[in-house]
Amino acid sequence: MTTNSLGFVHAFLLTAIYVGSLYVWKNPLKLSRNDPLMIRKRMISAIGSTIASLLYVYLAGILHGASDKFLSKLGFHMNFVSHFFACVAAIFLNSLLFAGPLAFEQVYISVTDNGCTFDHNMILKDVKEYFQSVPVITKKVVLWLFDENNPMDVETIMWFRNHILGPLTEEIVFRSCACYILHFACGFSSAWSVLTSSFLFGIAHCHHILEHILHGNMTAQQAVVSVLLQFSYTTLFACYCGFVFTRTGSFWAAFLMHAFCNHMGLPDFPSIINHPTQKKLMRSILVGGLVSFLALFGPITGLFSGSLYQ
Repeated sequence: MTTNSLGFVHAFLLTAIYVGSLYVWKNPLKLSRNDPLMIRKRMISAIGSTIASLLYVYLAGILHGASDKFLSKLGFHMNFVSHFFACVAAIFLNSLLFAGPLAFEQVYISVTDNGCTFDHNMILKDVKEYFQSVPVITKKVVLWLFDENNPMDVETIMWFRNHILGPLTEEIVFRSCACYILHFACGFSSAWSVLTSSFLFGIAHCHHILEHILHGNMTAQQAVVSVLLQFSYTTLFACYCGFVFTRTGSFWAAFLMHAFCNHMGLPDFPSIINHPTQKKLMRSILVGGLVSFLALFGPITGLFSGSLYQ
């Protein structure tokens, strides 16, 4: 087996461990993925499989002679200033990418008949509230994971899954671990490491077809179409996060981008471009944000020279 083939096998096994762990429970498809009992089980699975993935790639790294600077290669280097600016860059790029949806939802960008204004104070307020609430919510969820009798409302559980645990475990497995094993242990280029891990990240979401059929009131054909769409945008999104990860060398930048994108969801482009009162302005913000994102992505992520992938 060639080194490249072995690298793909390693990365595929990481995917299988992560997805397979979700189905180790008795009757894993009996309840919807949004049922609190199922969320709790899958959270435990995600944590366990992530720990297993870290152990797996560490041992594989030793086997392939690539275990030096292990944490730095995973994106957990000790240059906190670099992490901070990488996170700022990630949020800035995401804000440009989602400028249209943010304006449409009147989030940070206020649209009136006289034009639009950017509310930076609201961003600072939300960032402050986010970092204040995360430790509190995390503590409650951890207690709930150890004892399901601890009271927890479904909205808080789902928020934690979508904004904290999901992005955290998926970025560790599909960005940190997969890119590490592909690039440092098996000799893939950084670009091919990102593309391969992103493809597997998209594949990892295809198991949702069962959820759509059993609990989503979809026909098999509708479920296939939905999963193909999900595969497409999750793979594209993973490429985006992956390239930022390899260019900045920061896990936390990729994590924040993932959480941000989960929060925003897939943009409703028809509603944005057909805004009832500010159609031209909305289209300008949408296009301007996308053009600015494309123009600045390379220069901004190129400012970080400490990444071991470069």
